[in-house]
Amino acid sequence: LHYARASVPADLLACATARARKNLESGVAFSEGELSFYQLLNWERAIPFLPEGVAKDARDRILTAYRSLRPLTQEKLSELKVYMIAPSPDSLAALALPEIIEPMLENEIGNQAEDGAWWPGWHWGQYDDVWEVAKKEWAGRITVDCLLTLKNFGKL
Repeated sequence: LHYARASVPADLLACATARARKNLESGVAFSEGELSFYQLLNWERAIPFLPEGVAKDARDRILTAYRSLRPLTQEKLSELKVYMIAPSPDSLAALALPEIIEPMLENEIGNQAEDGAWWPGWHWGQYDDVWEVAKKEWAGRITVDCLLTLKNFGKL
């Protein structure tokens, strides 16, 4: 709603802001036992559109959450890759965990396929008739994301 604030009624935007503050204050998304990388990434994507105070609180909470994960390993990140959590040196994961980002970048470089692409590391497990087409489309998206991330970190 903050992204499109010019088109959102003021009372609804105020409710959304209050809800965001409440969610930040509850800390559930940021506590180590409940930590969800996807929630952290969603909060980080929202920061540019949030009011200044809420944005600062979100940024501080995300940085603290990332730092609480030390040592962060690819195993903790599960299927998340460097281009998802740190697409640029100014992303919060890169600022909070510089010691893991460099090895993750090098790992992604090593994962580039012979054809120059990065391919999905997953399979739907269903819809096999369309997976081959979707797999190529995903490879295109992943490859662009990897290349942009590597460029942003001066690796190209």
